[in-house]
Amino acid sequence: AYTDQRNSVQYDLFLQKIDSTGTIQWNINGEQLSDIQSGISNAAEYVEIFPDGSGGAVIGWIEGDSIRLSRVTSTGAKNWGMNGLAIDTVAAPEELQMVQGDSVSAILYWIDGDGINDTLYAQYVDSAGVQRWLPKDTIYANNNSILDFVAYGNGDGSSIVAWAIASGSIRINKINKDGSKAWGDSGITVKAYSGNSTQFGGFDVVSDGGGGVI
Repeated sequence: AYTDQRNSVQYDLFLQKIDSTGTIQWNINGEQLSDIQSGISNAAEYVEIFPDGSGGAVIGWIEGDSIRLSRVTSTGAKNWGMNGLAIDTVAAPEELQMVQGDSVSAILYWIDGDGINDTLYAQYVDSAGVQRWLPKDTIYANNNSILDFVAYGNGDGSSIVAWAIASGSIRINKINKDGSKAWGDSGITVKAYSGNSTQFGGFDVVSDGGGGVI
């Protein structure tokens, strides 16, 4: 999945499939997924992708003020049409991460805010494109700047998300398939910085193989 400016002033999203012999499978310049003609502010970005298990893929991205999702078959057909599904409209999207739920369902996490008062949201979309968490799930909202976040899926519809906030901590939570928060409304504190330091050097998380996290 990639973006380019071939059609207009903003960057649109394209997808290409290459088989095991290195042969291009779709149109030579890729299948176009987005075409929102509204100027440079609507450039497609924060692209996320995972395989659907049938030779196709599920793709999530931010375009302008929209969180969007598409499913493309093994032949390059767009199940949900050009521009995919609009999952949410947000004032100031800052980042998107998408993980696989169960089957070909997608769990999308994104930040909306101004860099000072940020909110971390999530939505679960099933294989038919139906949003299962209505309203969208608010993972964290506490008048803080969210510096970064990471997420991964457990394969059973639940997922783990961790985030760092400028007021001084790294927090983590397990989100169940129904959207409930397994480790409390605001998650648990993994690391508390001394002196409210905003210094931050990055982080990641992996499963410990037994339902926990490292």
